Amino acid sequence: MLSSWNANLSIGVASIDADHQLLFRLVDDLQNAISEHEENSVISSVLYSLAAYTDYHFAREERIMAVCGYPDLAAHHGYHEDIRDQVRADCAAFQADPIDFDVQHLTDFLKKWLTLHIMGEDTKLKPYVAANVDKVAEIGEMPLIDLDGIEKDAMDEEWQWPI
Repeated sequence: MLSSWNANLSIGVASIDADHQLLFRLVDDLQNAISEHEENSVISSVLYSLAAYTDYHFAREERIMAVCGYPDLAAHHGYHEDIRDQVRADCAAFQADPIDFDVQHLTDFLKKWLTLHIMGEDTKLKPYVAANVDKVAEIGEMPLIDLDGIEKDAMDEEWQWPI
C-alpha cells in the first residue's frame, strides 16, 4: 500500500490527480495533528475539511465520468457513497467522543482506501478520458464553493459544517 500519492496513481486528468494529491495531504495533516497532540478543535477542523473536500472531489470525478460515458458510473458512485458515509460517521464519532476515537485507525484506513480505490477503480477511467479529451476540457473546473448554497456566515459560532 502506498502512503502518499505518486505518478503511478495518475488517471490523466490534472484536476482529478490534484484532488487525489490533496486528499492524501489532508490525511497526512490529520495524522500530523494527532501526532503533535493538537487540540480537538484542530483535529475536528481537519476532519471536516477532509469530509468537505471528499464530497467536492467525488462530484467532480463523477461529472467527468458522466461526460466520458463511463459505463460503471453507477457502481463507482456507490463506492463513493460508502466512503462518504464512513467519513461522515467518523466525523460524528470524533465530535461525540474525541478521547476514545481512534484517529490513527481512520488515517490508516483512508490511505489504504485511497490507494486501492485509485489503483483499482479510478484508473479504469483512463481510456475513457483519453478518448474524450475535448469533452473533459469543455467541462472546465468546477467552482470550489457554491455561494448560493451558503445560508449562514461560516464564522457564526452556531453554524456547523454540513456532513
